[in-house]
Formats: sequence, structure tokens, C-alpha cells
Amino acid sequence: MRRLFLFLVSFFLLIGSGCASKPKIKKELIFKPQNPLQKISKSIKVKVKISKKEYQEQEKNILWQKALKKGLVTINRKILKEQLIVRPTNIGLNPEQILFSKSGDLKPIYSSYSNEYIQNFEINVELIPDFVLAGRVISLKENSYTIGEYEFCYIGIYHPLALEKNYFFIGKFSPQEDIVRIVGLGKIVQAIPESNVGKDKDKRYKLLVQGEIYEVQEEIEKGDLIFLPIIKVRAISEPVLGATTSQQEEIVVEPKYLEEPNLPKESK
Repeated sequence: MRRLFLFLVSFFLLIGSGCASKPKIKKELIFKPQNPLQKISKSIKVKVKISKKEYQEQEKNILWQKALKKGLVTINRKILKEQLIVRPTNIGLNPEQILFSKSGDLKPIYSSYSNEYIQNFEINVELIPDFVLAGRVISLKENSYTIGEYEFCYIGIYHPLALEKNYFFIGKFSPQEDIVRIVGLGKIVQAIPESNVGKDKDKRYKLLVQGEIYEVQEEIEKGDLIFLPIIKVRAISEPVLGATTSQQEEIVVEPKYLEEPNLPKESK
């Protein structure tokens, strides 16, 4: 009886410890090669305005930066509204992806009315939930949950891709449905040495970066996935409505007032 009692105690303690600790899901159980490749494309046109002073100080590069951020934030809001769901896969994509490209000639139009330079852009974003373009959140600021705008997090990326001007979408994996819900957007600020983050038991990632969270729909937690989208920005040279060039002559139209009609005088 004593042996049986000790066995039962050990058995229930083992079950209790297993329930208390949250099981860690390995990447092999998330990125399944049998899942078909999924590509989600979103395009949007944006109009960027900058002041004459800002244009003179930072030149044309500021137009690309503002267009990229404005376009990505707008696309992210559409994705959150659609409650986008993806199935992660690992079919062996070429890791040497060109994640960011720009095309077209910048020909901003100056508006003398608003004292601004105006340029139209087209932003195309392609989200591919493949292991090559993925990573995960490995720690948060003060090791806590975050949902605030412009909070920082640390991310481990599975492949050391070129990260200039890269944004990332944040996803939450649901093992029950084997899907990932896209819940937010962020931007990679800088690559950092591993020693600055601390030791992590999972060494499958190849590069550590610091990310800045822009807009999220839910609390971001350690272990959430990130996906690096393929972004193409094109400057559009078509005329911008409502803008006038500095060479055009401004015409001022004075308002017309209705004359008060002559009414007959009241008889006594």
C-alpha cells in the first residue's frame, strides 16, 4: 500500500506540473511543408505632403519614407478590419528575397497655396507566411505585454535577410486551428548583437533585431510570430489634384454681394 500511495502521489504531481507549465510549440509544428504557399497582395495609392522647409532640409528621400509609412499603416488597418488569417508553411523559398524596392521618378508638385510639395505613390505589399520570411518576438520592453503605439520589442529572425526599411506584420498562432491571425504592424529599427538581448534556449533564429510596434489589435506577447513582407513603392508622376505650380498665376476672385432691393416706403 505504501508503494502504491507514493506512486499515486508522484503521478498526480507530475500531471500537475505538466498542466502548470505552458507547452512550447516548436517551429516544425507551425511551419508545415504540406501547407500550400499563400500570398496576400495589397495595394494602395497615397498622397504625401511635406512643407517647403522640410523638403529643403531633407530633400526627396523624406518623400519615400513618408509614403512607405503612410501606405503600410493604411494597409495594416485594412488587414485588421478583414481579420486576416494565414497558414504558415515551409516549402523552401529562396531566402535571398528582395524585400524592399522603389521605382519611378520623384516629381513633386509645389502648391503655393499651402506652401507644400505634393507627390503621389503606389504601395504594393505582398505577405507570404513562409518560414524564410518569418521570425518571432523573443522579449518585450520590461518583459511585459504591450499594446501601446511605438513600444519596442526584440525579434529573432530565422534568416539574415537585408533589413533596410523593413516593416513586419505580427501574428498569433492558434495550434487548435493551425492558423495565424495577423494582429498588427511594426518596423525594424536596427540589428543588435545577441549579447544585448540575453541568452535564449531556442537558437534557431539567425539574426536579432529591435522592432518598433506601430498599430496592433491585441496584446503582443513573447513567442508571437512576425512576417517580413515584400514591399514595392512606386512614385506616380500623374498630376496631383488641388495642387498648383509656382509658375502659375494665381487668380483672386472677389466675392459679389447682392444689392439690397429698393422697397416702397411704408405709407402713413
